[in-house]
This record gives sequence, C-alpha cells and structure tokens, in this order.
Amino acid sequence: MTEKKLSAFFTIYRKAGMELTLNILAACENNTCTESDFFDALKSNGSYPNEFYRTKLALLDYHLITYALNEEYEKVIRLTEAGEQVLNLVNEINGILKKHAEKES
Repeated sequence: MTEKKLSAFFTIYRKAGMELTLNILAACENNTCTESDFFDALKSNGSYPNEFYRTKLALLDYHLITYALNEEYEKVIRLTEAGEQVLNLVNEINGILKKHAEKES
C-alpha cells in the first residue's frame, strides 16, 4: 500500500503560525519588521513564539520569508514576493469558502 503525501502547501499550511506570520509581515511597512516587533505582534494576536518556530524553517525553505539586518544591525524578518503571493491566494480561498458557506446558511 502506498502512503499518501500531503502537497507542499498543506504541509506548511497545517502548521500553526504560518498564516499569522504572513499576515503580520504583510501589515508591516515594506513587509518588513524587526524580530522584536514581530514577536510583540505575535503576542498581541494571542499567539506564542513556538507557533512561529514550528513553521519558520518551512517558510524559509520555500522562500516565503527571509531574514536580514537593518541599518541599525537589528535582525529583521521580511515577507518575500512568493510569501505575498501565497498570502493573497490563501485570502482568496478563505473568501471563496466564506462566501459559499454564507450562501448555504
């Protein structure tokens, strides 16, 4: 019997923190924020840093986020163009599902 594998998208998406990470970075100026500001935003959304750390490597591997240093040599997290595209598609899918769920109600 062959084992079914999840697609790359669902492998990442099912991890807690993936969508929240992309949303937080998209809300930042130039899709970039310092790591400390990012963790403050996580906390204000009722989330824990562990949720980010569970998905961090996958987000980096698929080039949805990157790390860099800003002018003050602070570590910053940036949403990449690919990350922006994935977030837009996720939002579109969520909109479609919501619209059809409302029609059925």
